[in-house]
Amino acid sequence: MAIIEENTMSESTPRYGEQPSIEGIKNSPSFLDFSSQEYEPPTPEEIKLVIDYMGLSSSELGKEIGTNDGRTIRRWKSGEREMQYAVWRLLLAKAGLIKIKKIVQPNVNQVAEKQQ
Repeated sequence: MAIIEENTMSESTPRYGEQPSIEGIKNSPSFLDFSSQEYEPPTPEEIKLVIDYMGLSSSELGKEIGTNDGRTIRRWKSGEREMQYAVWRLLLAKAGLIKIKKIVQPNVNQVAEKQQ
């Protein structure tokens, strides 16, 4: 499955200033597509900012993104553990900061033929 997203940010947009904001985060390298050479994983500050913007508790967030482990969320927020790209993009989509244009489902028959 591939997720094709709509993102209007240019790859040369600089990171936001000293105080992160929702508008500023859109200029962050973490907002870029993973295929961009300028992509950087989200910082703990960016993760906290998006979670706060959503107004969710750690347990509510866990339900939204499919993890019941509050410890993982705390580790992302503290910087102890890097948030995976797919989880970050899901978080951004759930926060309404990016739009997923479509999800491309692979043809099961074609996949099976390639595996033979």
